[in-house]
Amino acid sequence: QKTGQTCDKSELTGAGSQRLASRLPADPSKRYSNVGFRVLRRAVSGVGGSGSRHLVSGVPVRFALDPATAGRIQNGPLSYVIDVPLSATSLRLSLVAENPGIDVDLFVRYQVDNEQTRYDWSSRTIFGNEEILITGTSTPSLRSGRYYVSLLLYEDSGAAARGTLTAAVGSSRTAQQESGTAKLPLR
Repeated sequence: QKTGQTCDKSELTGAGSQRLASRLPADPSKRYSNVGFRVLRRAVSGVGGSGSRHLVSGVPVRFALDPATAGRIQNGPLSYVIDVPLSATSLRLSLVAENPGIDVDLFVRYQVDNEQTRYDWSSRTIFGNEEILITGTSTPSLRSGRYYVSLLLYEDSGAAARGTLTAAVGSSRTAQQESGTAKLPLR
């Protein structure tokens, strides 16, 4: 399902969705707008036509790159995706290698999978720890929608690379909560 369509309350996931779902009637004939929420069915059944792996904001996922793949961007079914809601103010992607001396690079592209020479953002240091921060002032700037994330093991590494990849979607609400300026609803 796409954002803006309807779903039943069991399909709502994401920040605040459990609290929302608990307030909704238990009537299975009711349908709800999924604006601002991810739909669980998409994450379970696979993502898009490419079979890419879905990232959840703030949840690290393990990766392993074989030396045989060195020099080739890991795209298609080897890509990761994250869906960024309209309320997002930032997207931070962090790659942390078990052995930071092994060069792994990070690539991100909006709405389309990365290719060897086509991507929107990249972090390509000589180390295995990489980070990309996308905001409204980035070029290109942050927009709501799907972002494809790909890894590349540098050609001359000669060794397997393992580590974690974390995507974190920030919002103005998250920033207010962290700074202590969030306004709580009156009861």
